Amino acid sequence: MKVFLLIFISIILVTSVSLAINHPSFGYGGGGGGGGGGSGSTLDSRVCGDKLCSEIPGGREAWERKTNTKEVEGEMSNTEQVSSLSNSPKHQIANGVLPKDVICKEHLELIFKSTDGTPVCVKPETAKKLIERGWEGMPSPISSIDSFEECVAAGNLVMESYPRQCRTSDGKHFVESILTQSDSPKTEQSKNCSGNARCISGLVTQIVDGDTINVDNESIRFALTSTPELNEYGGQEAKEFLEKICPVGSQVLVDEDDGQTEGSYGRIVGVVYCNDMNLNEVIMDADLGYLSSGFCYKSEFSTHAWTQRHGC
Repeated sequence: MKVFLLIFISIILVTSVSLAINHPSFGYGGGGGGGGGGSGSTLDSRVCGDKLCSEIPGGREAWERKTNTKEVEGEMSNTEQVSSLSNSPKHQIANGVLPKDVICKEHLELIFKSTDGTPVCVKPETAKKLIERGWEGMPSPISSIDSFEECVAAGNLVMESYPRQCRTSDGKHFVESILTQSDSPKTEQSKNCSGNARCISGLVTQIVDGDTINVDNESIRFALTSTPELNEYGGQEAKEFLEKICPVGSQVLVDEDDGQTEGSYGRIVGVVYCNDMNLNEVIMDADLGYLSSGFCYKSEFSTHAWTQRHGC
């Protein structure tokens, strides 16, 4: 009797174990990938990205919302990139547009590299500086330009320095003529020397470079103003600019710097006035020179308006 009872109990136990293995819903529910638990809950076995949807807070609905948002943002980003690219000169030329017909975005100006004629869209102030350094603006409608007035009338870029300058697309550079001294604006200290150092009046006998001239064969170095050397980029342009606004033979006044009477390499350091222009100031206003800020602490002219404007 006992043997039959033990056999009966063994059969019941084996049957229970078999049912638990083949039917995970019986007992404590599945682990790992089975998801869900007891109480008859429904499992979501679908995949959401690299996880089961049941493992993501909010389930598949939350995952789909997040995915759709990313796709929309990606589409917007791609659209913006395409829009930006379609407006670039390079893209326009690739689509058959001639360089002279390239259309720049609003507030940008079309200019051309002097080396290969490649069109570039830049801000007007950048265009002005690049054109001054040899880049080309839009082709002029006038085939032959021989004066500042013709250059302006052709619509070329005019630099509002004193005197004004105009440059054509083929590299011609014109400077506005100064008719008489009474017609010219007076710059600071243009009539008399200041301070106690030498005040020299004479004729220009040589333009050495953009910041040094000879007056009656005596070398004058511009105070607080420097330009590139002649073998450096922009150096020759600065010299040519001086030759146009104050050519050899012009009458000048040199106001020696009270703070630098020791001179510089045998040169007198001072401010030079020519045709009622402060050459030190004009060369910087034309963006052909820069402030020698290391001498502001001792220069007589460091408190003048033109040096203050340039950073002293």
